[in-house]
Amino acid sequence: MTECRCMTPPFDFRDYDIESLGIDATNGRFGNVTVETCKRCGAQWLRYFVEYEGMPSSGRWYRGLMSPEMLLGLTPDQVPAVLAGLPWYFYGGSYFQTSGQKGCGPLFVDLAAHRAKPDRAAETSQRRDAVGAVWPQRVDLVGEVALDELTLSYILPNGGSRCLAWSDLRAVEIVTTDAGPFGEDVFWVLFGAEPPLIIPQSAHNSDALLARLQELPGFNSNAIIAAMSSTAPGRFPCWSRA
Repeated sequence: MTECRCMTPPFDFRDYDIESLGIDATNGRFGNVTVETCKRCGAQWLRYFVEYEGMPSSGRWYRGLMSPEMLLGLTPDQVPAVLAGLPWYFYGGSYFQTSGQKGCGPLFVDLAAHRAKPDRAAETSQRRDAVGAVWPQRVDLVGEVALDELTLSYILPNGGSRCLAWSDLRAVEIVTTDAGPFGEDVFWVLFGAEPPLIIPQSAHNSDALLARLQELPGFNSNAIIAAMSSTAPGRFPCWSRA
């Protein structure tokens, strides 16, 4: 059976019946939330779009496949966390310089410390925005880490995955949130992919990831101690490529 084109980017608004769910004004981001129902297969997609006025290439969108039950009573301010908790979603826009790719994990929608992007490598702006992400808090989606000599993979329970070649790794940070003790509150953030590869510290086989990262020349193990002692949102740089 041929897969519906609503599952393959780029997406055309003419293929959907679009209903506005409202505006998410959290932190002044004024994200536009819509529900897009595919005219061909009836699939319902929850879409979140935000763009910051006066900031070139700041437009970004996320869209996730939803069931009717998941949409019941949903308010615009809840949408970033709902999408972040999905096993996967599509993302794109001028900020990511793509018309659509599949991803998972936190949404980068807050202005945070975002400034006009300098003419430097893309990971610079990624690192600046890391604490501005909306982080998932579902502990049932911890996933599993797999690694070999060439590649690091983060595998979700549904079989989806994201990969990063060790040769592309540019920097490593730990980000903490205030979601503990009942939610995920410690995340590895690995820069070199767009968006960054983000792995919860509780992911299966994360001990092997830690051991591999500590082999990187100049890796700061004291940052791990500081992060594990933190009970507040923060970011702890561990390593960057010289």
